[in-house]
This record gives sequence, structure tokens and C-alpha cells, in this order.
Amino acid sequence: MKRRDFLKRGLVGLTAGIATSGIKCPIPLRDSNVKTDVLHMPYGNNPTRDMYVGIWYNPDFTGERPLIISSHGFSASSIDLGSAHNYLANKGYVVLAPDHEDVINFMSADMLKSYSNSREFQDVINQFGSVDNYVRTLVFSPYLELQEQEKGIININLDLIANLFIREMNQLRTIPEYSDYTIRDGVKLVLKSVCADIEDVRVNDIFGEALYDSRVKDISNLLDFSTGANVMGNNPQGRNMLDEKFNGAVKIDANKIGGVGYSLGGGTMLELLGAGDICNGNTYYDSRFSTKPMVLIAPASALNHKENFSEIKNNILFFGGDKDFLTRGIVRRQPLLDEGKGKEVIIYRDTGHMTFSDTVCETALEQILRFIPRIEAVWGNCNSHEQLVPVRDEYLGMFFEREFGLKTEKQTALIDEALQEPIVRYATSEPIVESEFEALFPDLYAEQI
Repeated sequence: MKRRDFLKRGLVGLTAGIATSGIKCPIPLRDSNVKTDVLHMPYGNNPTRDMYVGIWYNPDFTGERPLIISSHGFSASSIDLGSAHNYLANKGYVVLAPDHEDVINFMSADMLKSYSNSREFQDVINQFGSVDNYVRTLVFSPYLELQEQEKGIININLDLIANLFIREMNQLRTIPEYSDYTIRDGVKLVLKSVCADIEDVRVNDIFGEALYDSRVKDISNLLDFSTGANVMGNNPQGRNMLDEKFNGAVKIDANKIGGVGYSLGGGTMLELLGAGDICNGNTYYDSRFSTKPMVLIAPASALNHKENFSEIKNNILFFGGDKDFLTRGIVRRQPLLDEGKGKEVIIYRDTGHMTFSDTVCETALEQILRFIPRIEAVWGNCNSHEQLVPVRDEYLGMFFEREFGLKTEKQTALIDEALQEPIVRYATSEPIVESEFEALFPDLYAEQI
């Protein structure tokens, strides 16, 4: 069953759909207290563009509740952080998570449609189950050469990925220094960009627009239709989809809005906070998030105009892994400097990038990771996911309780508490100096992309 079909069926078949979706769900994605549903939101006057938004809520709570908007990782879906959504909903939050359409950013729809009857396209579907899985496996793997050596396991079809990236690659090749770049070079360049290894604003703008443009618009559009606003210009009638869906039974406190972003979703939230400022003429900053608390889980840093990170005044909790090479991108872009105020960092032990996502327990992806142990060590696996998720969600909950003033009794400092947890390798609310961080995590900086 495709992820989007899974969403359209309402998320309420979450446990019943495990066998057909291929998700083993070692961590409960919902429990008896939490209800799930889907909001079908319009997207302006474009008849070909709409949004499916997953909603998690606890019907036992009454009155206005805080709203958490969540953005998933690249080429995944709103259930990417289903366990975290469940945890927050169980505590009384309303969680909304759009199903982004990342693949559209990287392809010409007409070209892909014409390509879909080819033998190469069918080979990819047979091996990976979907184009989504194929792109996710390739684009965020720093080990292309290793994969090519393992052709019996993963047969990379560069012709197909060229079609997915053709627009961005054509833009890149207009820059003289990159005129002869191949698709493989382009993939490596994306990875270097999110690790802040690329200072060329022209390159970062090309990839930044491709990665974030539709995502940030999704989030702003979602906020309009869940509060009755019209900032994006798509909601002139001031529709409130929550009121329409639940007849006023599920209400939010518009003064208590927070965000959660995982991987590319973390970068999406940073763009909305103003980290990217202007990207190829587009301003992604949404002032409605300017003072809101944010949890960024293994974020892929916003790619452009890194000097703006120091201007972000939001209280932010960063989660990272000591084996996730994307962690150094955040450190290099220095969103943590603000004299340490309001920025807290927790780095987990023996944790790769996918460890934070429920998707790592999807059967197909788990098998791919196990085929190549070196990749599994960096990306993580289902076993490490099981160990990490309860601890992650506990601190995620503590952060929002503190920020929204929901906990009146004296609370132990978040970082002090985290340092007592064996799975936490490093935690701080102090400014991070990159040279010191590199000394603590030499593997993150020695990794060749």
C-alpha cells in the first residue's frame, strides 16, 4: 500500500494496515487515547494541487489546546514521526502534519510519466517498490561508489535519477564552474550543501529552492486553513478546516503554536524562521513562527545565507545523532550562538540519521540498510530506533510543557536531566564552538562525502 493511499484511508487503520504497509511499528504510533484523521486542504486555485494533512488528537481534552505543526523528512510522509505525534497528542496537543510532495521538486511530471513505461523504470519499481524509496535511498546516501560496487544488491539507474533532477541540474550547469557536472556530482553537491561545505550562494539557492519551496508553502498554507487566516492568499473565505471537520469539538489556542521538523523538515522550519531569508527571489519567512518554540530533529540545515541563523530568537531544542553527518551542517551554520539563550542541544549515542524516524522500521528500507553495514552504521536501524524514541519523546514533551507554561510545578532543567540518560552522549545549552565540537565528534568531520 502506498504511503499516500495510507493517508487517504485516514490513518485510523494504522495498526490494521501494518501488514500491508510494511511498517513493523515496534513503537506504538497511536493508542486508545489518541485519534487520527486526515484533513483534505485546498491549495489556492490550482486544481492539481491539494494537501493531505494528518491530525493526531486526544478527544478526552476539552477547550483550546496548543497546536504543533510537524514537517517530515525527505520523500517520506506525515507518519514519519508518528510515534512523536502520538506522544504529544496523548498529552493534549493537536498535531498537524502535512504530507509533502518532495518528488515533485525534483522531476518534470510529464517527463517522468512518459518514462514510466520503460524497462528501466520498471526495474526500479521492482527493486525499491516506489520512486520515493529509490530517490530517498540514493539522494541521501553518501556512498554512491560503494553502492556501485554492490551492483548485485542495488543497481543504480542514473538515467532515471537524471530525469528526477533535470531542472536543478540544468540550472547548476549554467554556472561556469559547474558546467560539466554529472548527476553523481550533483548529488554529492547537495550533501555538501546541507553540511555547510558549500559557500557558493548561487549553488545553495538552486538546491535551497528545490528542497524547500513547496515545503514552506505547505506549512504556511496549513496554518492558514487551521486558524482561518489568509496569509498565503489561498483562503479568502477564512475557512477553518478544524472547525469544519470537528464542528468545534477540537479547538486550538492560536497563541500556543509550536513546530517539529525532522531532517529536511527541520530545514523547512528553519527557512520559515528566516534562516534562508531570500532564495532566488522567494522570501520564506513566516512571522507567525517568529517567537514560537521549535523542536528540530536531525535537521538538514537551511542551505542559503547562513549569516541569518544568528538572528533567530526562537527557543529551539535540537536533537542529533553522533553518527549523523548532517549534524555538522547545523554546527557550521551556527544557529546556536545567540549566547546560548533558548537553544538546547541533545546528541544521542550510536545514533544515525534515520534512527529518529519511524520509517527506519519499514520492512523494505530496513532490508536495504542491512545489505550494506557501513550505511546502516551511519543511518541507524530499527533496534536503535526502539531505544531512542521513548527518550526523545520524553524531552520533546518536557520542552513544549515548559514553553507553553503547561507545567506549573518546578521542573528540572532539560539539559541537566538529559545528561543523566545513558543514551545521551552530549547535551548543552551553551554556545557551541565548531572546533571544540569537531574534537568531540571527529568521525562526523572525517566522513568523506
